[in-house]
Amino acid sequence: MPESFIVVSDLHMGGEDNYGPNLSEFCSFLEWIRDLPPEGRTMTVECKQEGGKTITIRPPAKLILLGDVLELWGPREQDRNSVIKDSTAPFSLLHEIDCDKIYITGNHDENMEEVAKKIKSFDWKGKNKFFLYPRHYPPENEVKKGVEVNGLRYSFLHGHQYDREQITYTLSRIINTRFDPIDFFQDLANVHFTKRLSVLVSIGLLILWLAFILLSAFLPDLIITRGIGAASGIIASAALFRYFLSSRKVVKERNVSGWFKYIFLIAFAGMMVILAAGVTNTQIFSILYSIVFSVLTYLVLLSVIPRIITSSMRGFYNRFRKSKDKSAEEIVKENYFNLKKDTIDANVVVFGHTHQASTYLPGADELLKHKLFVNTGCWVNEKGRDVNTFVYIDPDGVCLLKWAGGGKIDCISHFTNQDIMRFSKA
Repeated sequence: MPESFIVVSDLHMGGEDNYGPNLSEFCSFLEWIRDLPPEGRTMTVECKQEGGKTITIRPPAKLILLGDVLELWGPREQDRNSVIKDSTAPFSLLHEIDCDKIYITGNHDENMEEVAKKIKSFDWKGKNKFFLYPRHYPPENEVKKGVEVNGLRYSFLHGHQYDREQITYTLSRIINTRFDPIDFFQDLANVHFTKRLSVLVSIGLLILWLAFILLSAFLPDLIITRGIGAASGIIASAALFRYFLSSRKVVKERNVSGWFKYIFLIAFAGMMVILAAGVTNTQIFSILYSIVFSVLTYLVLLSVIPRIITSSMRGFYNRFRKSKDKSAEEIVKENYFNLKKDTIDANVVVFGHTHQASTYLPGADELLKHKLFVNTGCWVNEKGRDVNTFVYIDPDGVCLLKWAGGGKIDCISHFTNQDIMRFSKA
């Protein structure tokens, strides 16, 4: 039986306001899909290649979420609660659409890979299922042959595999296990206590600590050194305790006794006393001073460094990411697509990642196994490009379309099954 697929990627739900998703439009789009009649909806769309074109969009058999759907890498205000807020309505609408859903992880929602390895799929409305795949569909251990849809073979992947700046992905492939220090720091930055620390406070505490370490190296007088250390420690203790109190909800969430915060108050107060007393040369206080200062150093570094790193990494990454904004043609022609490493037997490769909705059908002389490359584009607030785009696959061919709102759809490019088959056999 002929099938139709709809593919979307790069929503970055939970992302910054100037980088986040067009949630209202995406929800309207999902409602429109949900309400498609069984026979489909026939409409005339404006196509950049051909002008007006009549297409029929049928209810999908599968709806593919092709990575970076959730912004777990750099959430709004570095708080992953933003992801939950943004994704509640869209995932509720996804549940109402009567088809299988396939979630393929990208580099910004790679945390889902940990879930995907443990939960391959689960029932989601009637006979439909929700599938989770890390990085590839079909699964990575089966990618030697693509998924057959209406006589053509397709490969679906997020596209960060083509990004040479994704060093952690490359290392993960080499050591055959996930290596993601960015996600490690993001996890630390999303501890309830750490989230309460502003970036400015984090930078201030780090500078204070570094200044003390430098002064300690150049001041031979032990009492002066400890005096500076005690002052720094008392300031840091007060700041940390203040933010502990502002994050006390986590105590209530875990049903811990109200005495818990008073125990911490006593502990912090005790640390201040020991730091102050440690200025003297009394042996016992000198030992306690060293212990307390070591513990406090650990707390400061564990609290402030994740906030600083996660707040700055997006700008740093975007500044040096050469594959950003590249079209499907540029990805292929500039050798981001590595022919030697391509083991996928597919007529069509569908990917996202660069946010540039585009297609590319290489010439026969380019020796690229005659694949059609389709970049799904994105659903984020970015100017100067086609956004709110999706790929529609049906028995007639492959369409790269744009949701223009209010049920209106524009066509960016279209390839018939016959053209693709003819080219694949060339």
